[in-house]
Amino acid sequence: MRKFVTSLTQWAQEVSKWWWAVVVGVILGGESLSVFIHQLHRYILWILVAALAIALTGSLLAYHRLRLVELSETARHTPPGGGVPHIPPVDYQVTALRQIIAKINETMTEVTYSSLQAMLLNHPRIGTDPVYEPLHPFSCEAGLSRLTEQRQIEKLGHWRWKIITAAETRPAHPAKHARAS
Repeated sequence: MRKFVTSLTQWAQEVSKWWWAVVVGVILGGESLSVFIHQLHRYILWILVAALAIALTGSLLAYHRLRLVELSETARHTPPGGGVPHIPPVDYQVTALRQIIAKINETMTEVTYSSLQAMLLNHPRIGTDPVYEPLHPFSCEAGLSRLTEQRQIEKLGHWRWKIITAAETRPAHPAKHARAS
C-alpha cells in the first residue's frame, strides 16, 4: 500500500501542470459511465442474446469435435463389416504380441491383462489384418502360450507374465558350461 501511495504522489507531481486534463478526463469518464448505465436497459437484451449465441456456438463446436473423435475411434477398432473379429491364427497372434511386448519392455518388466489390452488396442502394429482386428487378450491366449514355450515370456500368475530379456536367456558363466561339455 505504501508503494502505491508513493507512486501516486510521484505521478501527481509529474502531471501537476496537466491537472486540468485529469479533471476533464475524470468528468468525461464519469459522464460516459452514467450514460452507459442509464441506457443499459436498451442494450442489455442484445448483449444477453450475443452472449447466449456465443455460448451455444462454442458448445455445439465442442460436441461436434467430441463426436468426431468418438466416430474415428469406433471406425478404427471396428472391422469393415461391423461384426466380431475372427479368431486370429497363432502366428498372427505371436507377431502382434512380439511387437507389443517389445514396446511394453521399454518401460516395464511385466505384462498384465490391462497393459496387454491397452497395447493391443492402441499401439500401431506392422502387418495387421482387419479381419482379426481389434485383437483382444482372450483371442491371443494361444500366442501367449507359444511365447511362454519359446521362453520369451514367463507366466507369473493369472494374466501376468514376466518379459524375459536377451541377457536372461544367456548362461550366467559361459566358461563353466564350456568345461562341462
